[in-house]
Amino acid sequence: MNARLCLLLVFISFLAKAGQGSGAANIDTTFKHERYFTSFGYGFSIPRYKVLNTVIDNYNNTRPNLARQMPRINDSHGFDISIGSMGKGYLLEYGYSQRVSNTYGVDSIFGYTEQRNIRVANYIMTMGISTRVYSKNRFTLYAGGDVTGGFEVLSSGKTNSTDAYKQPLKHISTNFILGLSASMQLHYRLDKEGRFGVMAKPYFFGEFLECYYGDLNKAINPLTYQNNYNNNLYGFAHMFGIQFKVFVVI
Repeated sequence: MNARLCLLLVFISFLAKAGQGSGAANIDTTFKHERYFTSFGYGFSIPRYKVLNTVIDNYNNTRPNLARQMPRINDSHGFDISIGSMGKGYLLEYGYSQRVSNTYGVDSIFGYTEQRNIRVANYIMTMGISTRVYSKNRFTLYAGGDVTGGFEVLSSGKTNSTDAYKQPLKHISTNFILGLSASMQLHYRLDKEGRFGVMAKPYFFGEFLECYYGDLNKAINPLTYQNNYNNNLYGFAHMFGIQFKVFVVI
């Protein structure tokens, strides 16, 4: 709770600073009036899947004849797109991101093998504001935050070595995502006018809602899931990440 409160206070402070204007009157600005932009690229995240990985550990620890242990999920990746506007000292942005992780294990059963797959897909929408804190030559640094919401979709499936074709994954459960993100944005203008450029955006996302992994535990551990206390299968999906994007100013 204290970490989420601190994140909320940081986000509010960024909003207040952005509302005051440029945030640094002695910094030159490229855009004298509000301009619109779009950006797109790829992102990488390191999620805190402590409870999810406990379910994966249950899979590995309750099968003595595994041909391949199921690796934990420690990272996710996917594309990012956004639209927004920028003016003298601020940047307002609306974004959409996808993050996907996959893992699988192989169990040896009476002369054949069974492959168990897990897919975790995050569909994330953001709305944020940033204020410019530094600018030199073609580099501009922004600091700010986003209100973040969306869905985490868990899917799983199994395929036996005797099957004629690979079985598709089945939907297991959907968790709601809601929280705040604190981020920095480093922009580099490729042209003098700043209409084209590249950017890097490291961020931390703090989740307010707990995600439930009991249904996934039941799906991949059908013989042992009753030994696990369901209240221990809730967890917050906080994450660190970074986006690399190209931006175009209209």
